[in-house]
Amino acid sequence: MFNEKAIIAKWNAEMYDLNEREIDDVEFALSVIGGAPQKILEIACGSGRFLVPMAKAGHMVYGL
Repeated sequence: MFNEKAIIAKWNAEMYDLNEREIDDVEFALSVIGGAPQKILEIACGSGRFLVPMAKAGHMVYGL
């Protein structure tokens, strides 16, 4: 037996990652936040499209 909801949720996440290629919002946020390390909380972070670049920029990131 399989868990249909889990399969659909995984598929939705994979489609989002494949289709969401824009990084303008991430670049804008990094420019506003600045270079000094900040603590960043992102609610509903999903696959981390936004949080991973923030962490790579040296910020302390938390996601739910």
